[in-house]
Amino acid sequence: MQEAKMVSKKKLIVDGQDVPGLINVDEISREKGAVEIPSFQSIVSRTDGTERVPPVMLTIRNDRDQEAHVLFEDWFKQNLVKDVIIVEYDGHSVEYGRYLLGRCECSRKTIQAFDAATGAASQFAVTILPESIDSIS
Repeated sequence: MQEAKMVSKKKLIVDGQDVPGLINVDEISREKGAVEIPSFQSIVSRTDGTERVPPVMLTIRNDRDQEAHVLFEDWFKQNLVKDVIIVEYDGHSVEYGRYLLGRCECSRKTIQAFDAATGAASQFAVTILPESIDSIS
């Protein structure tokens, strides 16, 4: 049995609105740009002073009212820019992390997947492109 201190839950907030059904959030990271510098019989890599914010993929369970599906469908089709907050909780529902993904565009949305054989919940994936990532906890 997994101990409560090892469990991690996440909540998704888009422009101040709680979005139900978050299943998975891929790694959220920031990367420094690198440049290769040739020298005598070797090539050295160094950072170049730029920072890259990679895309973030979210997996969302679609509920009966399809609130999340409608939100992401509108976001994708209308080319909107939204602020996203990912809130992390431990097994006791104590918040320990909050990340602001600023000025995100929705660059990809999959068609809802449904497994009729098992009756698995309908779910879809979206890829968002944040302009910045900040820890706000």
